[in-house]
Amino acid sequence: MISLHNVYLIGFSYTGKSTIGRMLAARFRMEYVDTDKEIEAEQGRTVPDIFAADGEAVFRELESRVLRGVAERSGAVVATGGGMILDPDNRRIMQQTGAIVCLEAQPATILSRMIWQARSDADESSRTPRPLLAHADPLARITALKASRQADYTIADWIVATDHLSRRDVTAEAARGAMVGWRRVEDGVLLEAFAPDAGDGSAFEVRTETA
Repeated sequence: MISLHNVYLIGFSYTGKSTIGRMLAARFRMEYVDTDKEIEAEQGRTVPDIFAADGEAVFRELESRVLRGVAERSGAVVATGGGMILDPDNRRIMQQTGAIVCLEAQPATILSRMIWQARSDADESSRTPRPLLAHADPLARITALKASRQADYTIADWIVATDHLSRRDVTAEAARGAMVGWRRVEDGVLLEAFAPDAGDGSAFEVRTETA
């Protein structure tokens, strides 16, 4: 019988971590945790406000602290911020305490989703700041930033290419990945990151049958 360890969803912004996280938690009847929301509740400020007032270094410290707290629990589906995997200690904690599923998407897909969400916001006052959209060439910026993180994303037990899958299909693949990751945790194995050789910001290997 495989124990229900945590499931950590990693990946770039707008790959669906929050949406799939809630669906996966419902599927497994597990707690759902969004690390960005946890930070906002603790600090009483939004993530963009924390970045603006205190800088990225302070935010990353808060992020790591929240992760350590979540890791002490078991049986949670955790949607992480896009930069959570930048810290080696964060990667180690996630590997030791749960399955890691990376939600992947091409830069063009990410940009399309970001633009769609910006247009879907109800009104100006409720819009979330999106610095990437303010960039002179947002697609180039997304591609470069994503490529800089791609090697770290390869620590995942399962990588799901979400571009052409329904939410239900992505959730099903993430569930399969969770089972693979839980077996790895039971065996005490840590996966090594490797450098992807794709030049388009995509994952080098996709551990899924439907991608």
